[in-house]
Amino acid sequence: MLHDSHTHYLKLCERAFRSRLTLRKEGQVELLGETPKRLSAA
Repeated sequence: MLHDSHTHYLKLCERAFRSRLTLRKEGQVELLGETPKRLSAA
């Protein structure tokens, strides 16, 4: 029982870690995409 809950917890942590990485990558892409627009607008 303890082993199953521990494995489940590790899977949840891994999923959260992966989603955080993908969100960070998407955020960087948005920032890189917006920067030239702001520079050209200014």
